[in-house]
Amino acid sequence: MKKNLHILLFALFGCYVWFGNASGPGAFQNLDRTGSPVSPGYCGVSSCHGGGSFGTAVSMELLDANQENVTEYVPGEQYRLVISIAAQGAQNYGFQAVALLDGGNEGAGEFGEAGAGTQITNIDNREYFEHSSPSTASSFEIDWVAPETGSGDITFYAAGNAVNGNFQPSGDEPDTTSLKVMEGLSSGIYDRVAQIVNLEVYPSTAQHEITSRWSPEITADKLTINDLTGKIYYIEDIQTGVSAALNIPVYSLPSGIYFVRLTTSAGMQTRKFVKL
Repeated sequence: MKKNLHILLFALFGCYVWFGNASGPGAFQNLDRTGSPVSPGYCGVSSCHGGGSFGTAVSMELLDANQENVTEYVPGEQYRLVISIAAQGAQNYGFQAVALLDGGNEGAGEFGEAGAGTQITNIDNREYFEHSSPSTASSFEIDWVAPETGSGDITFYAAGNAVNGNFQPSGDEPDTTSLKVMEGLSSGIYDRVAQIVNLEVYPSTAQHEITSRWSPEITADKLTINDLTGKIYYIEDIQTGVSAALNIPVYSLPSGIYFVRLTTSAGMQTRKFVKL
């Protein structure tokens, strides 16, 4: 009984200091609070930070040099990670994010220079991007350089908290999210594959149906549609000899950004569309 009480008190203390403490959860506690596979949990799960009614929703985007959302990374290329916390009526915000290799959960890539009010904290040889002081802004950005070829797929994990500023865990509302990014080809090979496959997806903004076309000179194996988190909503195994085009109904998809990925004998190519 006494042991269980000590465990409960420790958990409550950990949650209290997470986002309420100005130095950030990693810097203060030396713990992953993102909800990742190496995290002991985030405070929303253990009901420490709670009771708020801000409608908190955390989201992430990985942007390339053209400010386009990507679900594939080119090894060694630089991207921009954007973490957003949507909440109504919150006074301040805090967050923590990490990029992990899907195979083994090691840290993936390297974060760039942290801006004002944020910092990079190293925990168990993994880099964490987190707040260093309570923020009135609800969006946080940082450069991220992808790892070398052969690293495999990566998942970003992030937790965010919308707080009411009473310096207590009551009345706050945290949330977590993740973003899966698959390893793509090196830039030179990617350009050659794009020319050979020549995947087209139209219209770029759709309500009911999209059409995907590709070069009839290549052999297509599979077409998938996934969202920004990597969740697959559609899979089509393409039979040899069929037309190099597909009409795909999308009316049942939730509104948002989606990616069509075509796997072929020449390589893979991805195109984006928006479902209204």
